[in-house]
Amino acid sequence: MKTWKKFANVNAKTLDEAAALMQKGNAAIIAGGTDLLGALRFEILPTPAAGVKSAFIKFAIRKSIDFPIVNCAAAIGGENARGRLNAVHNKPYRAIKAEEAIKGKIISEANAEAAGDAAISGAKSLPGDRNKWKIQIAKAMVKRAILACA
Repeated sequence: MKTWKKFANVNAKTLDEAAALMQKGNAAIIAGGTDLLGALRFEILPTPAAGVKSAFIKFAIRKSIDFPIVNCAAAIGGENARGRLNAVHNKPYRAIKAEEAIKGKIISEANAEAAGDAAISGAKSLPGDRNKWKIQIAKAMVKRAILACA
């Protein structure tokens, strides 16, 4: 019979305190409120380079209270472009073909459309075409996220 580790919910006020609690191995979740979230944002996450713009677009039936059908995040600036699709694969999917299609180009309707096409090139639906419609939504989400970075 498997014994389960006792669940502990610990509040941490600082990033150092959160790290110390996690190293002890007795805290399954650390809920620290705005202090901890602020530390994560300003001390850990990298600051985007100058000129980089980013966007996140979610497609869901009931908007904020529903799981996404498809969502897309994009960060574009200078010679760099990054894009991720979610809810289309078993993990967040890096849209490398879309990144290559938009990298170094001016953000325009035509270039965003081309990047959307590139993102779904090679995409396959589930057997029986059960989610074939998701592919077209993914294309639109890539296009919209790129245009939002203009």
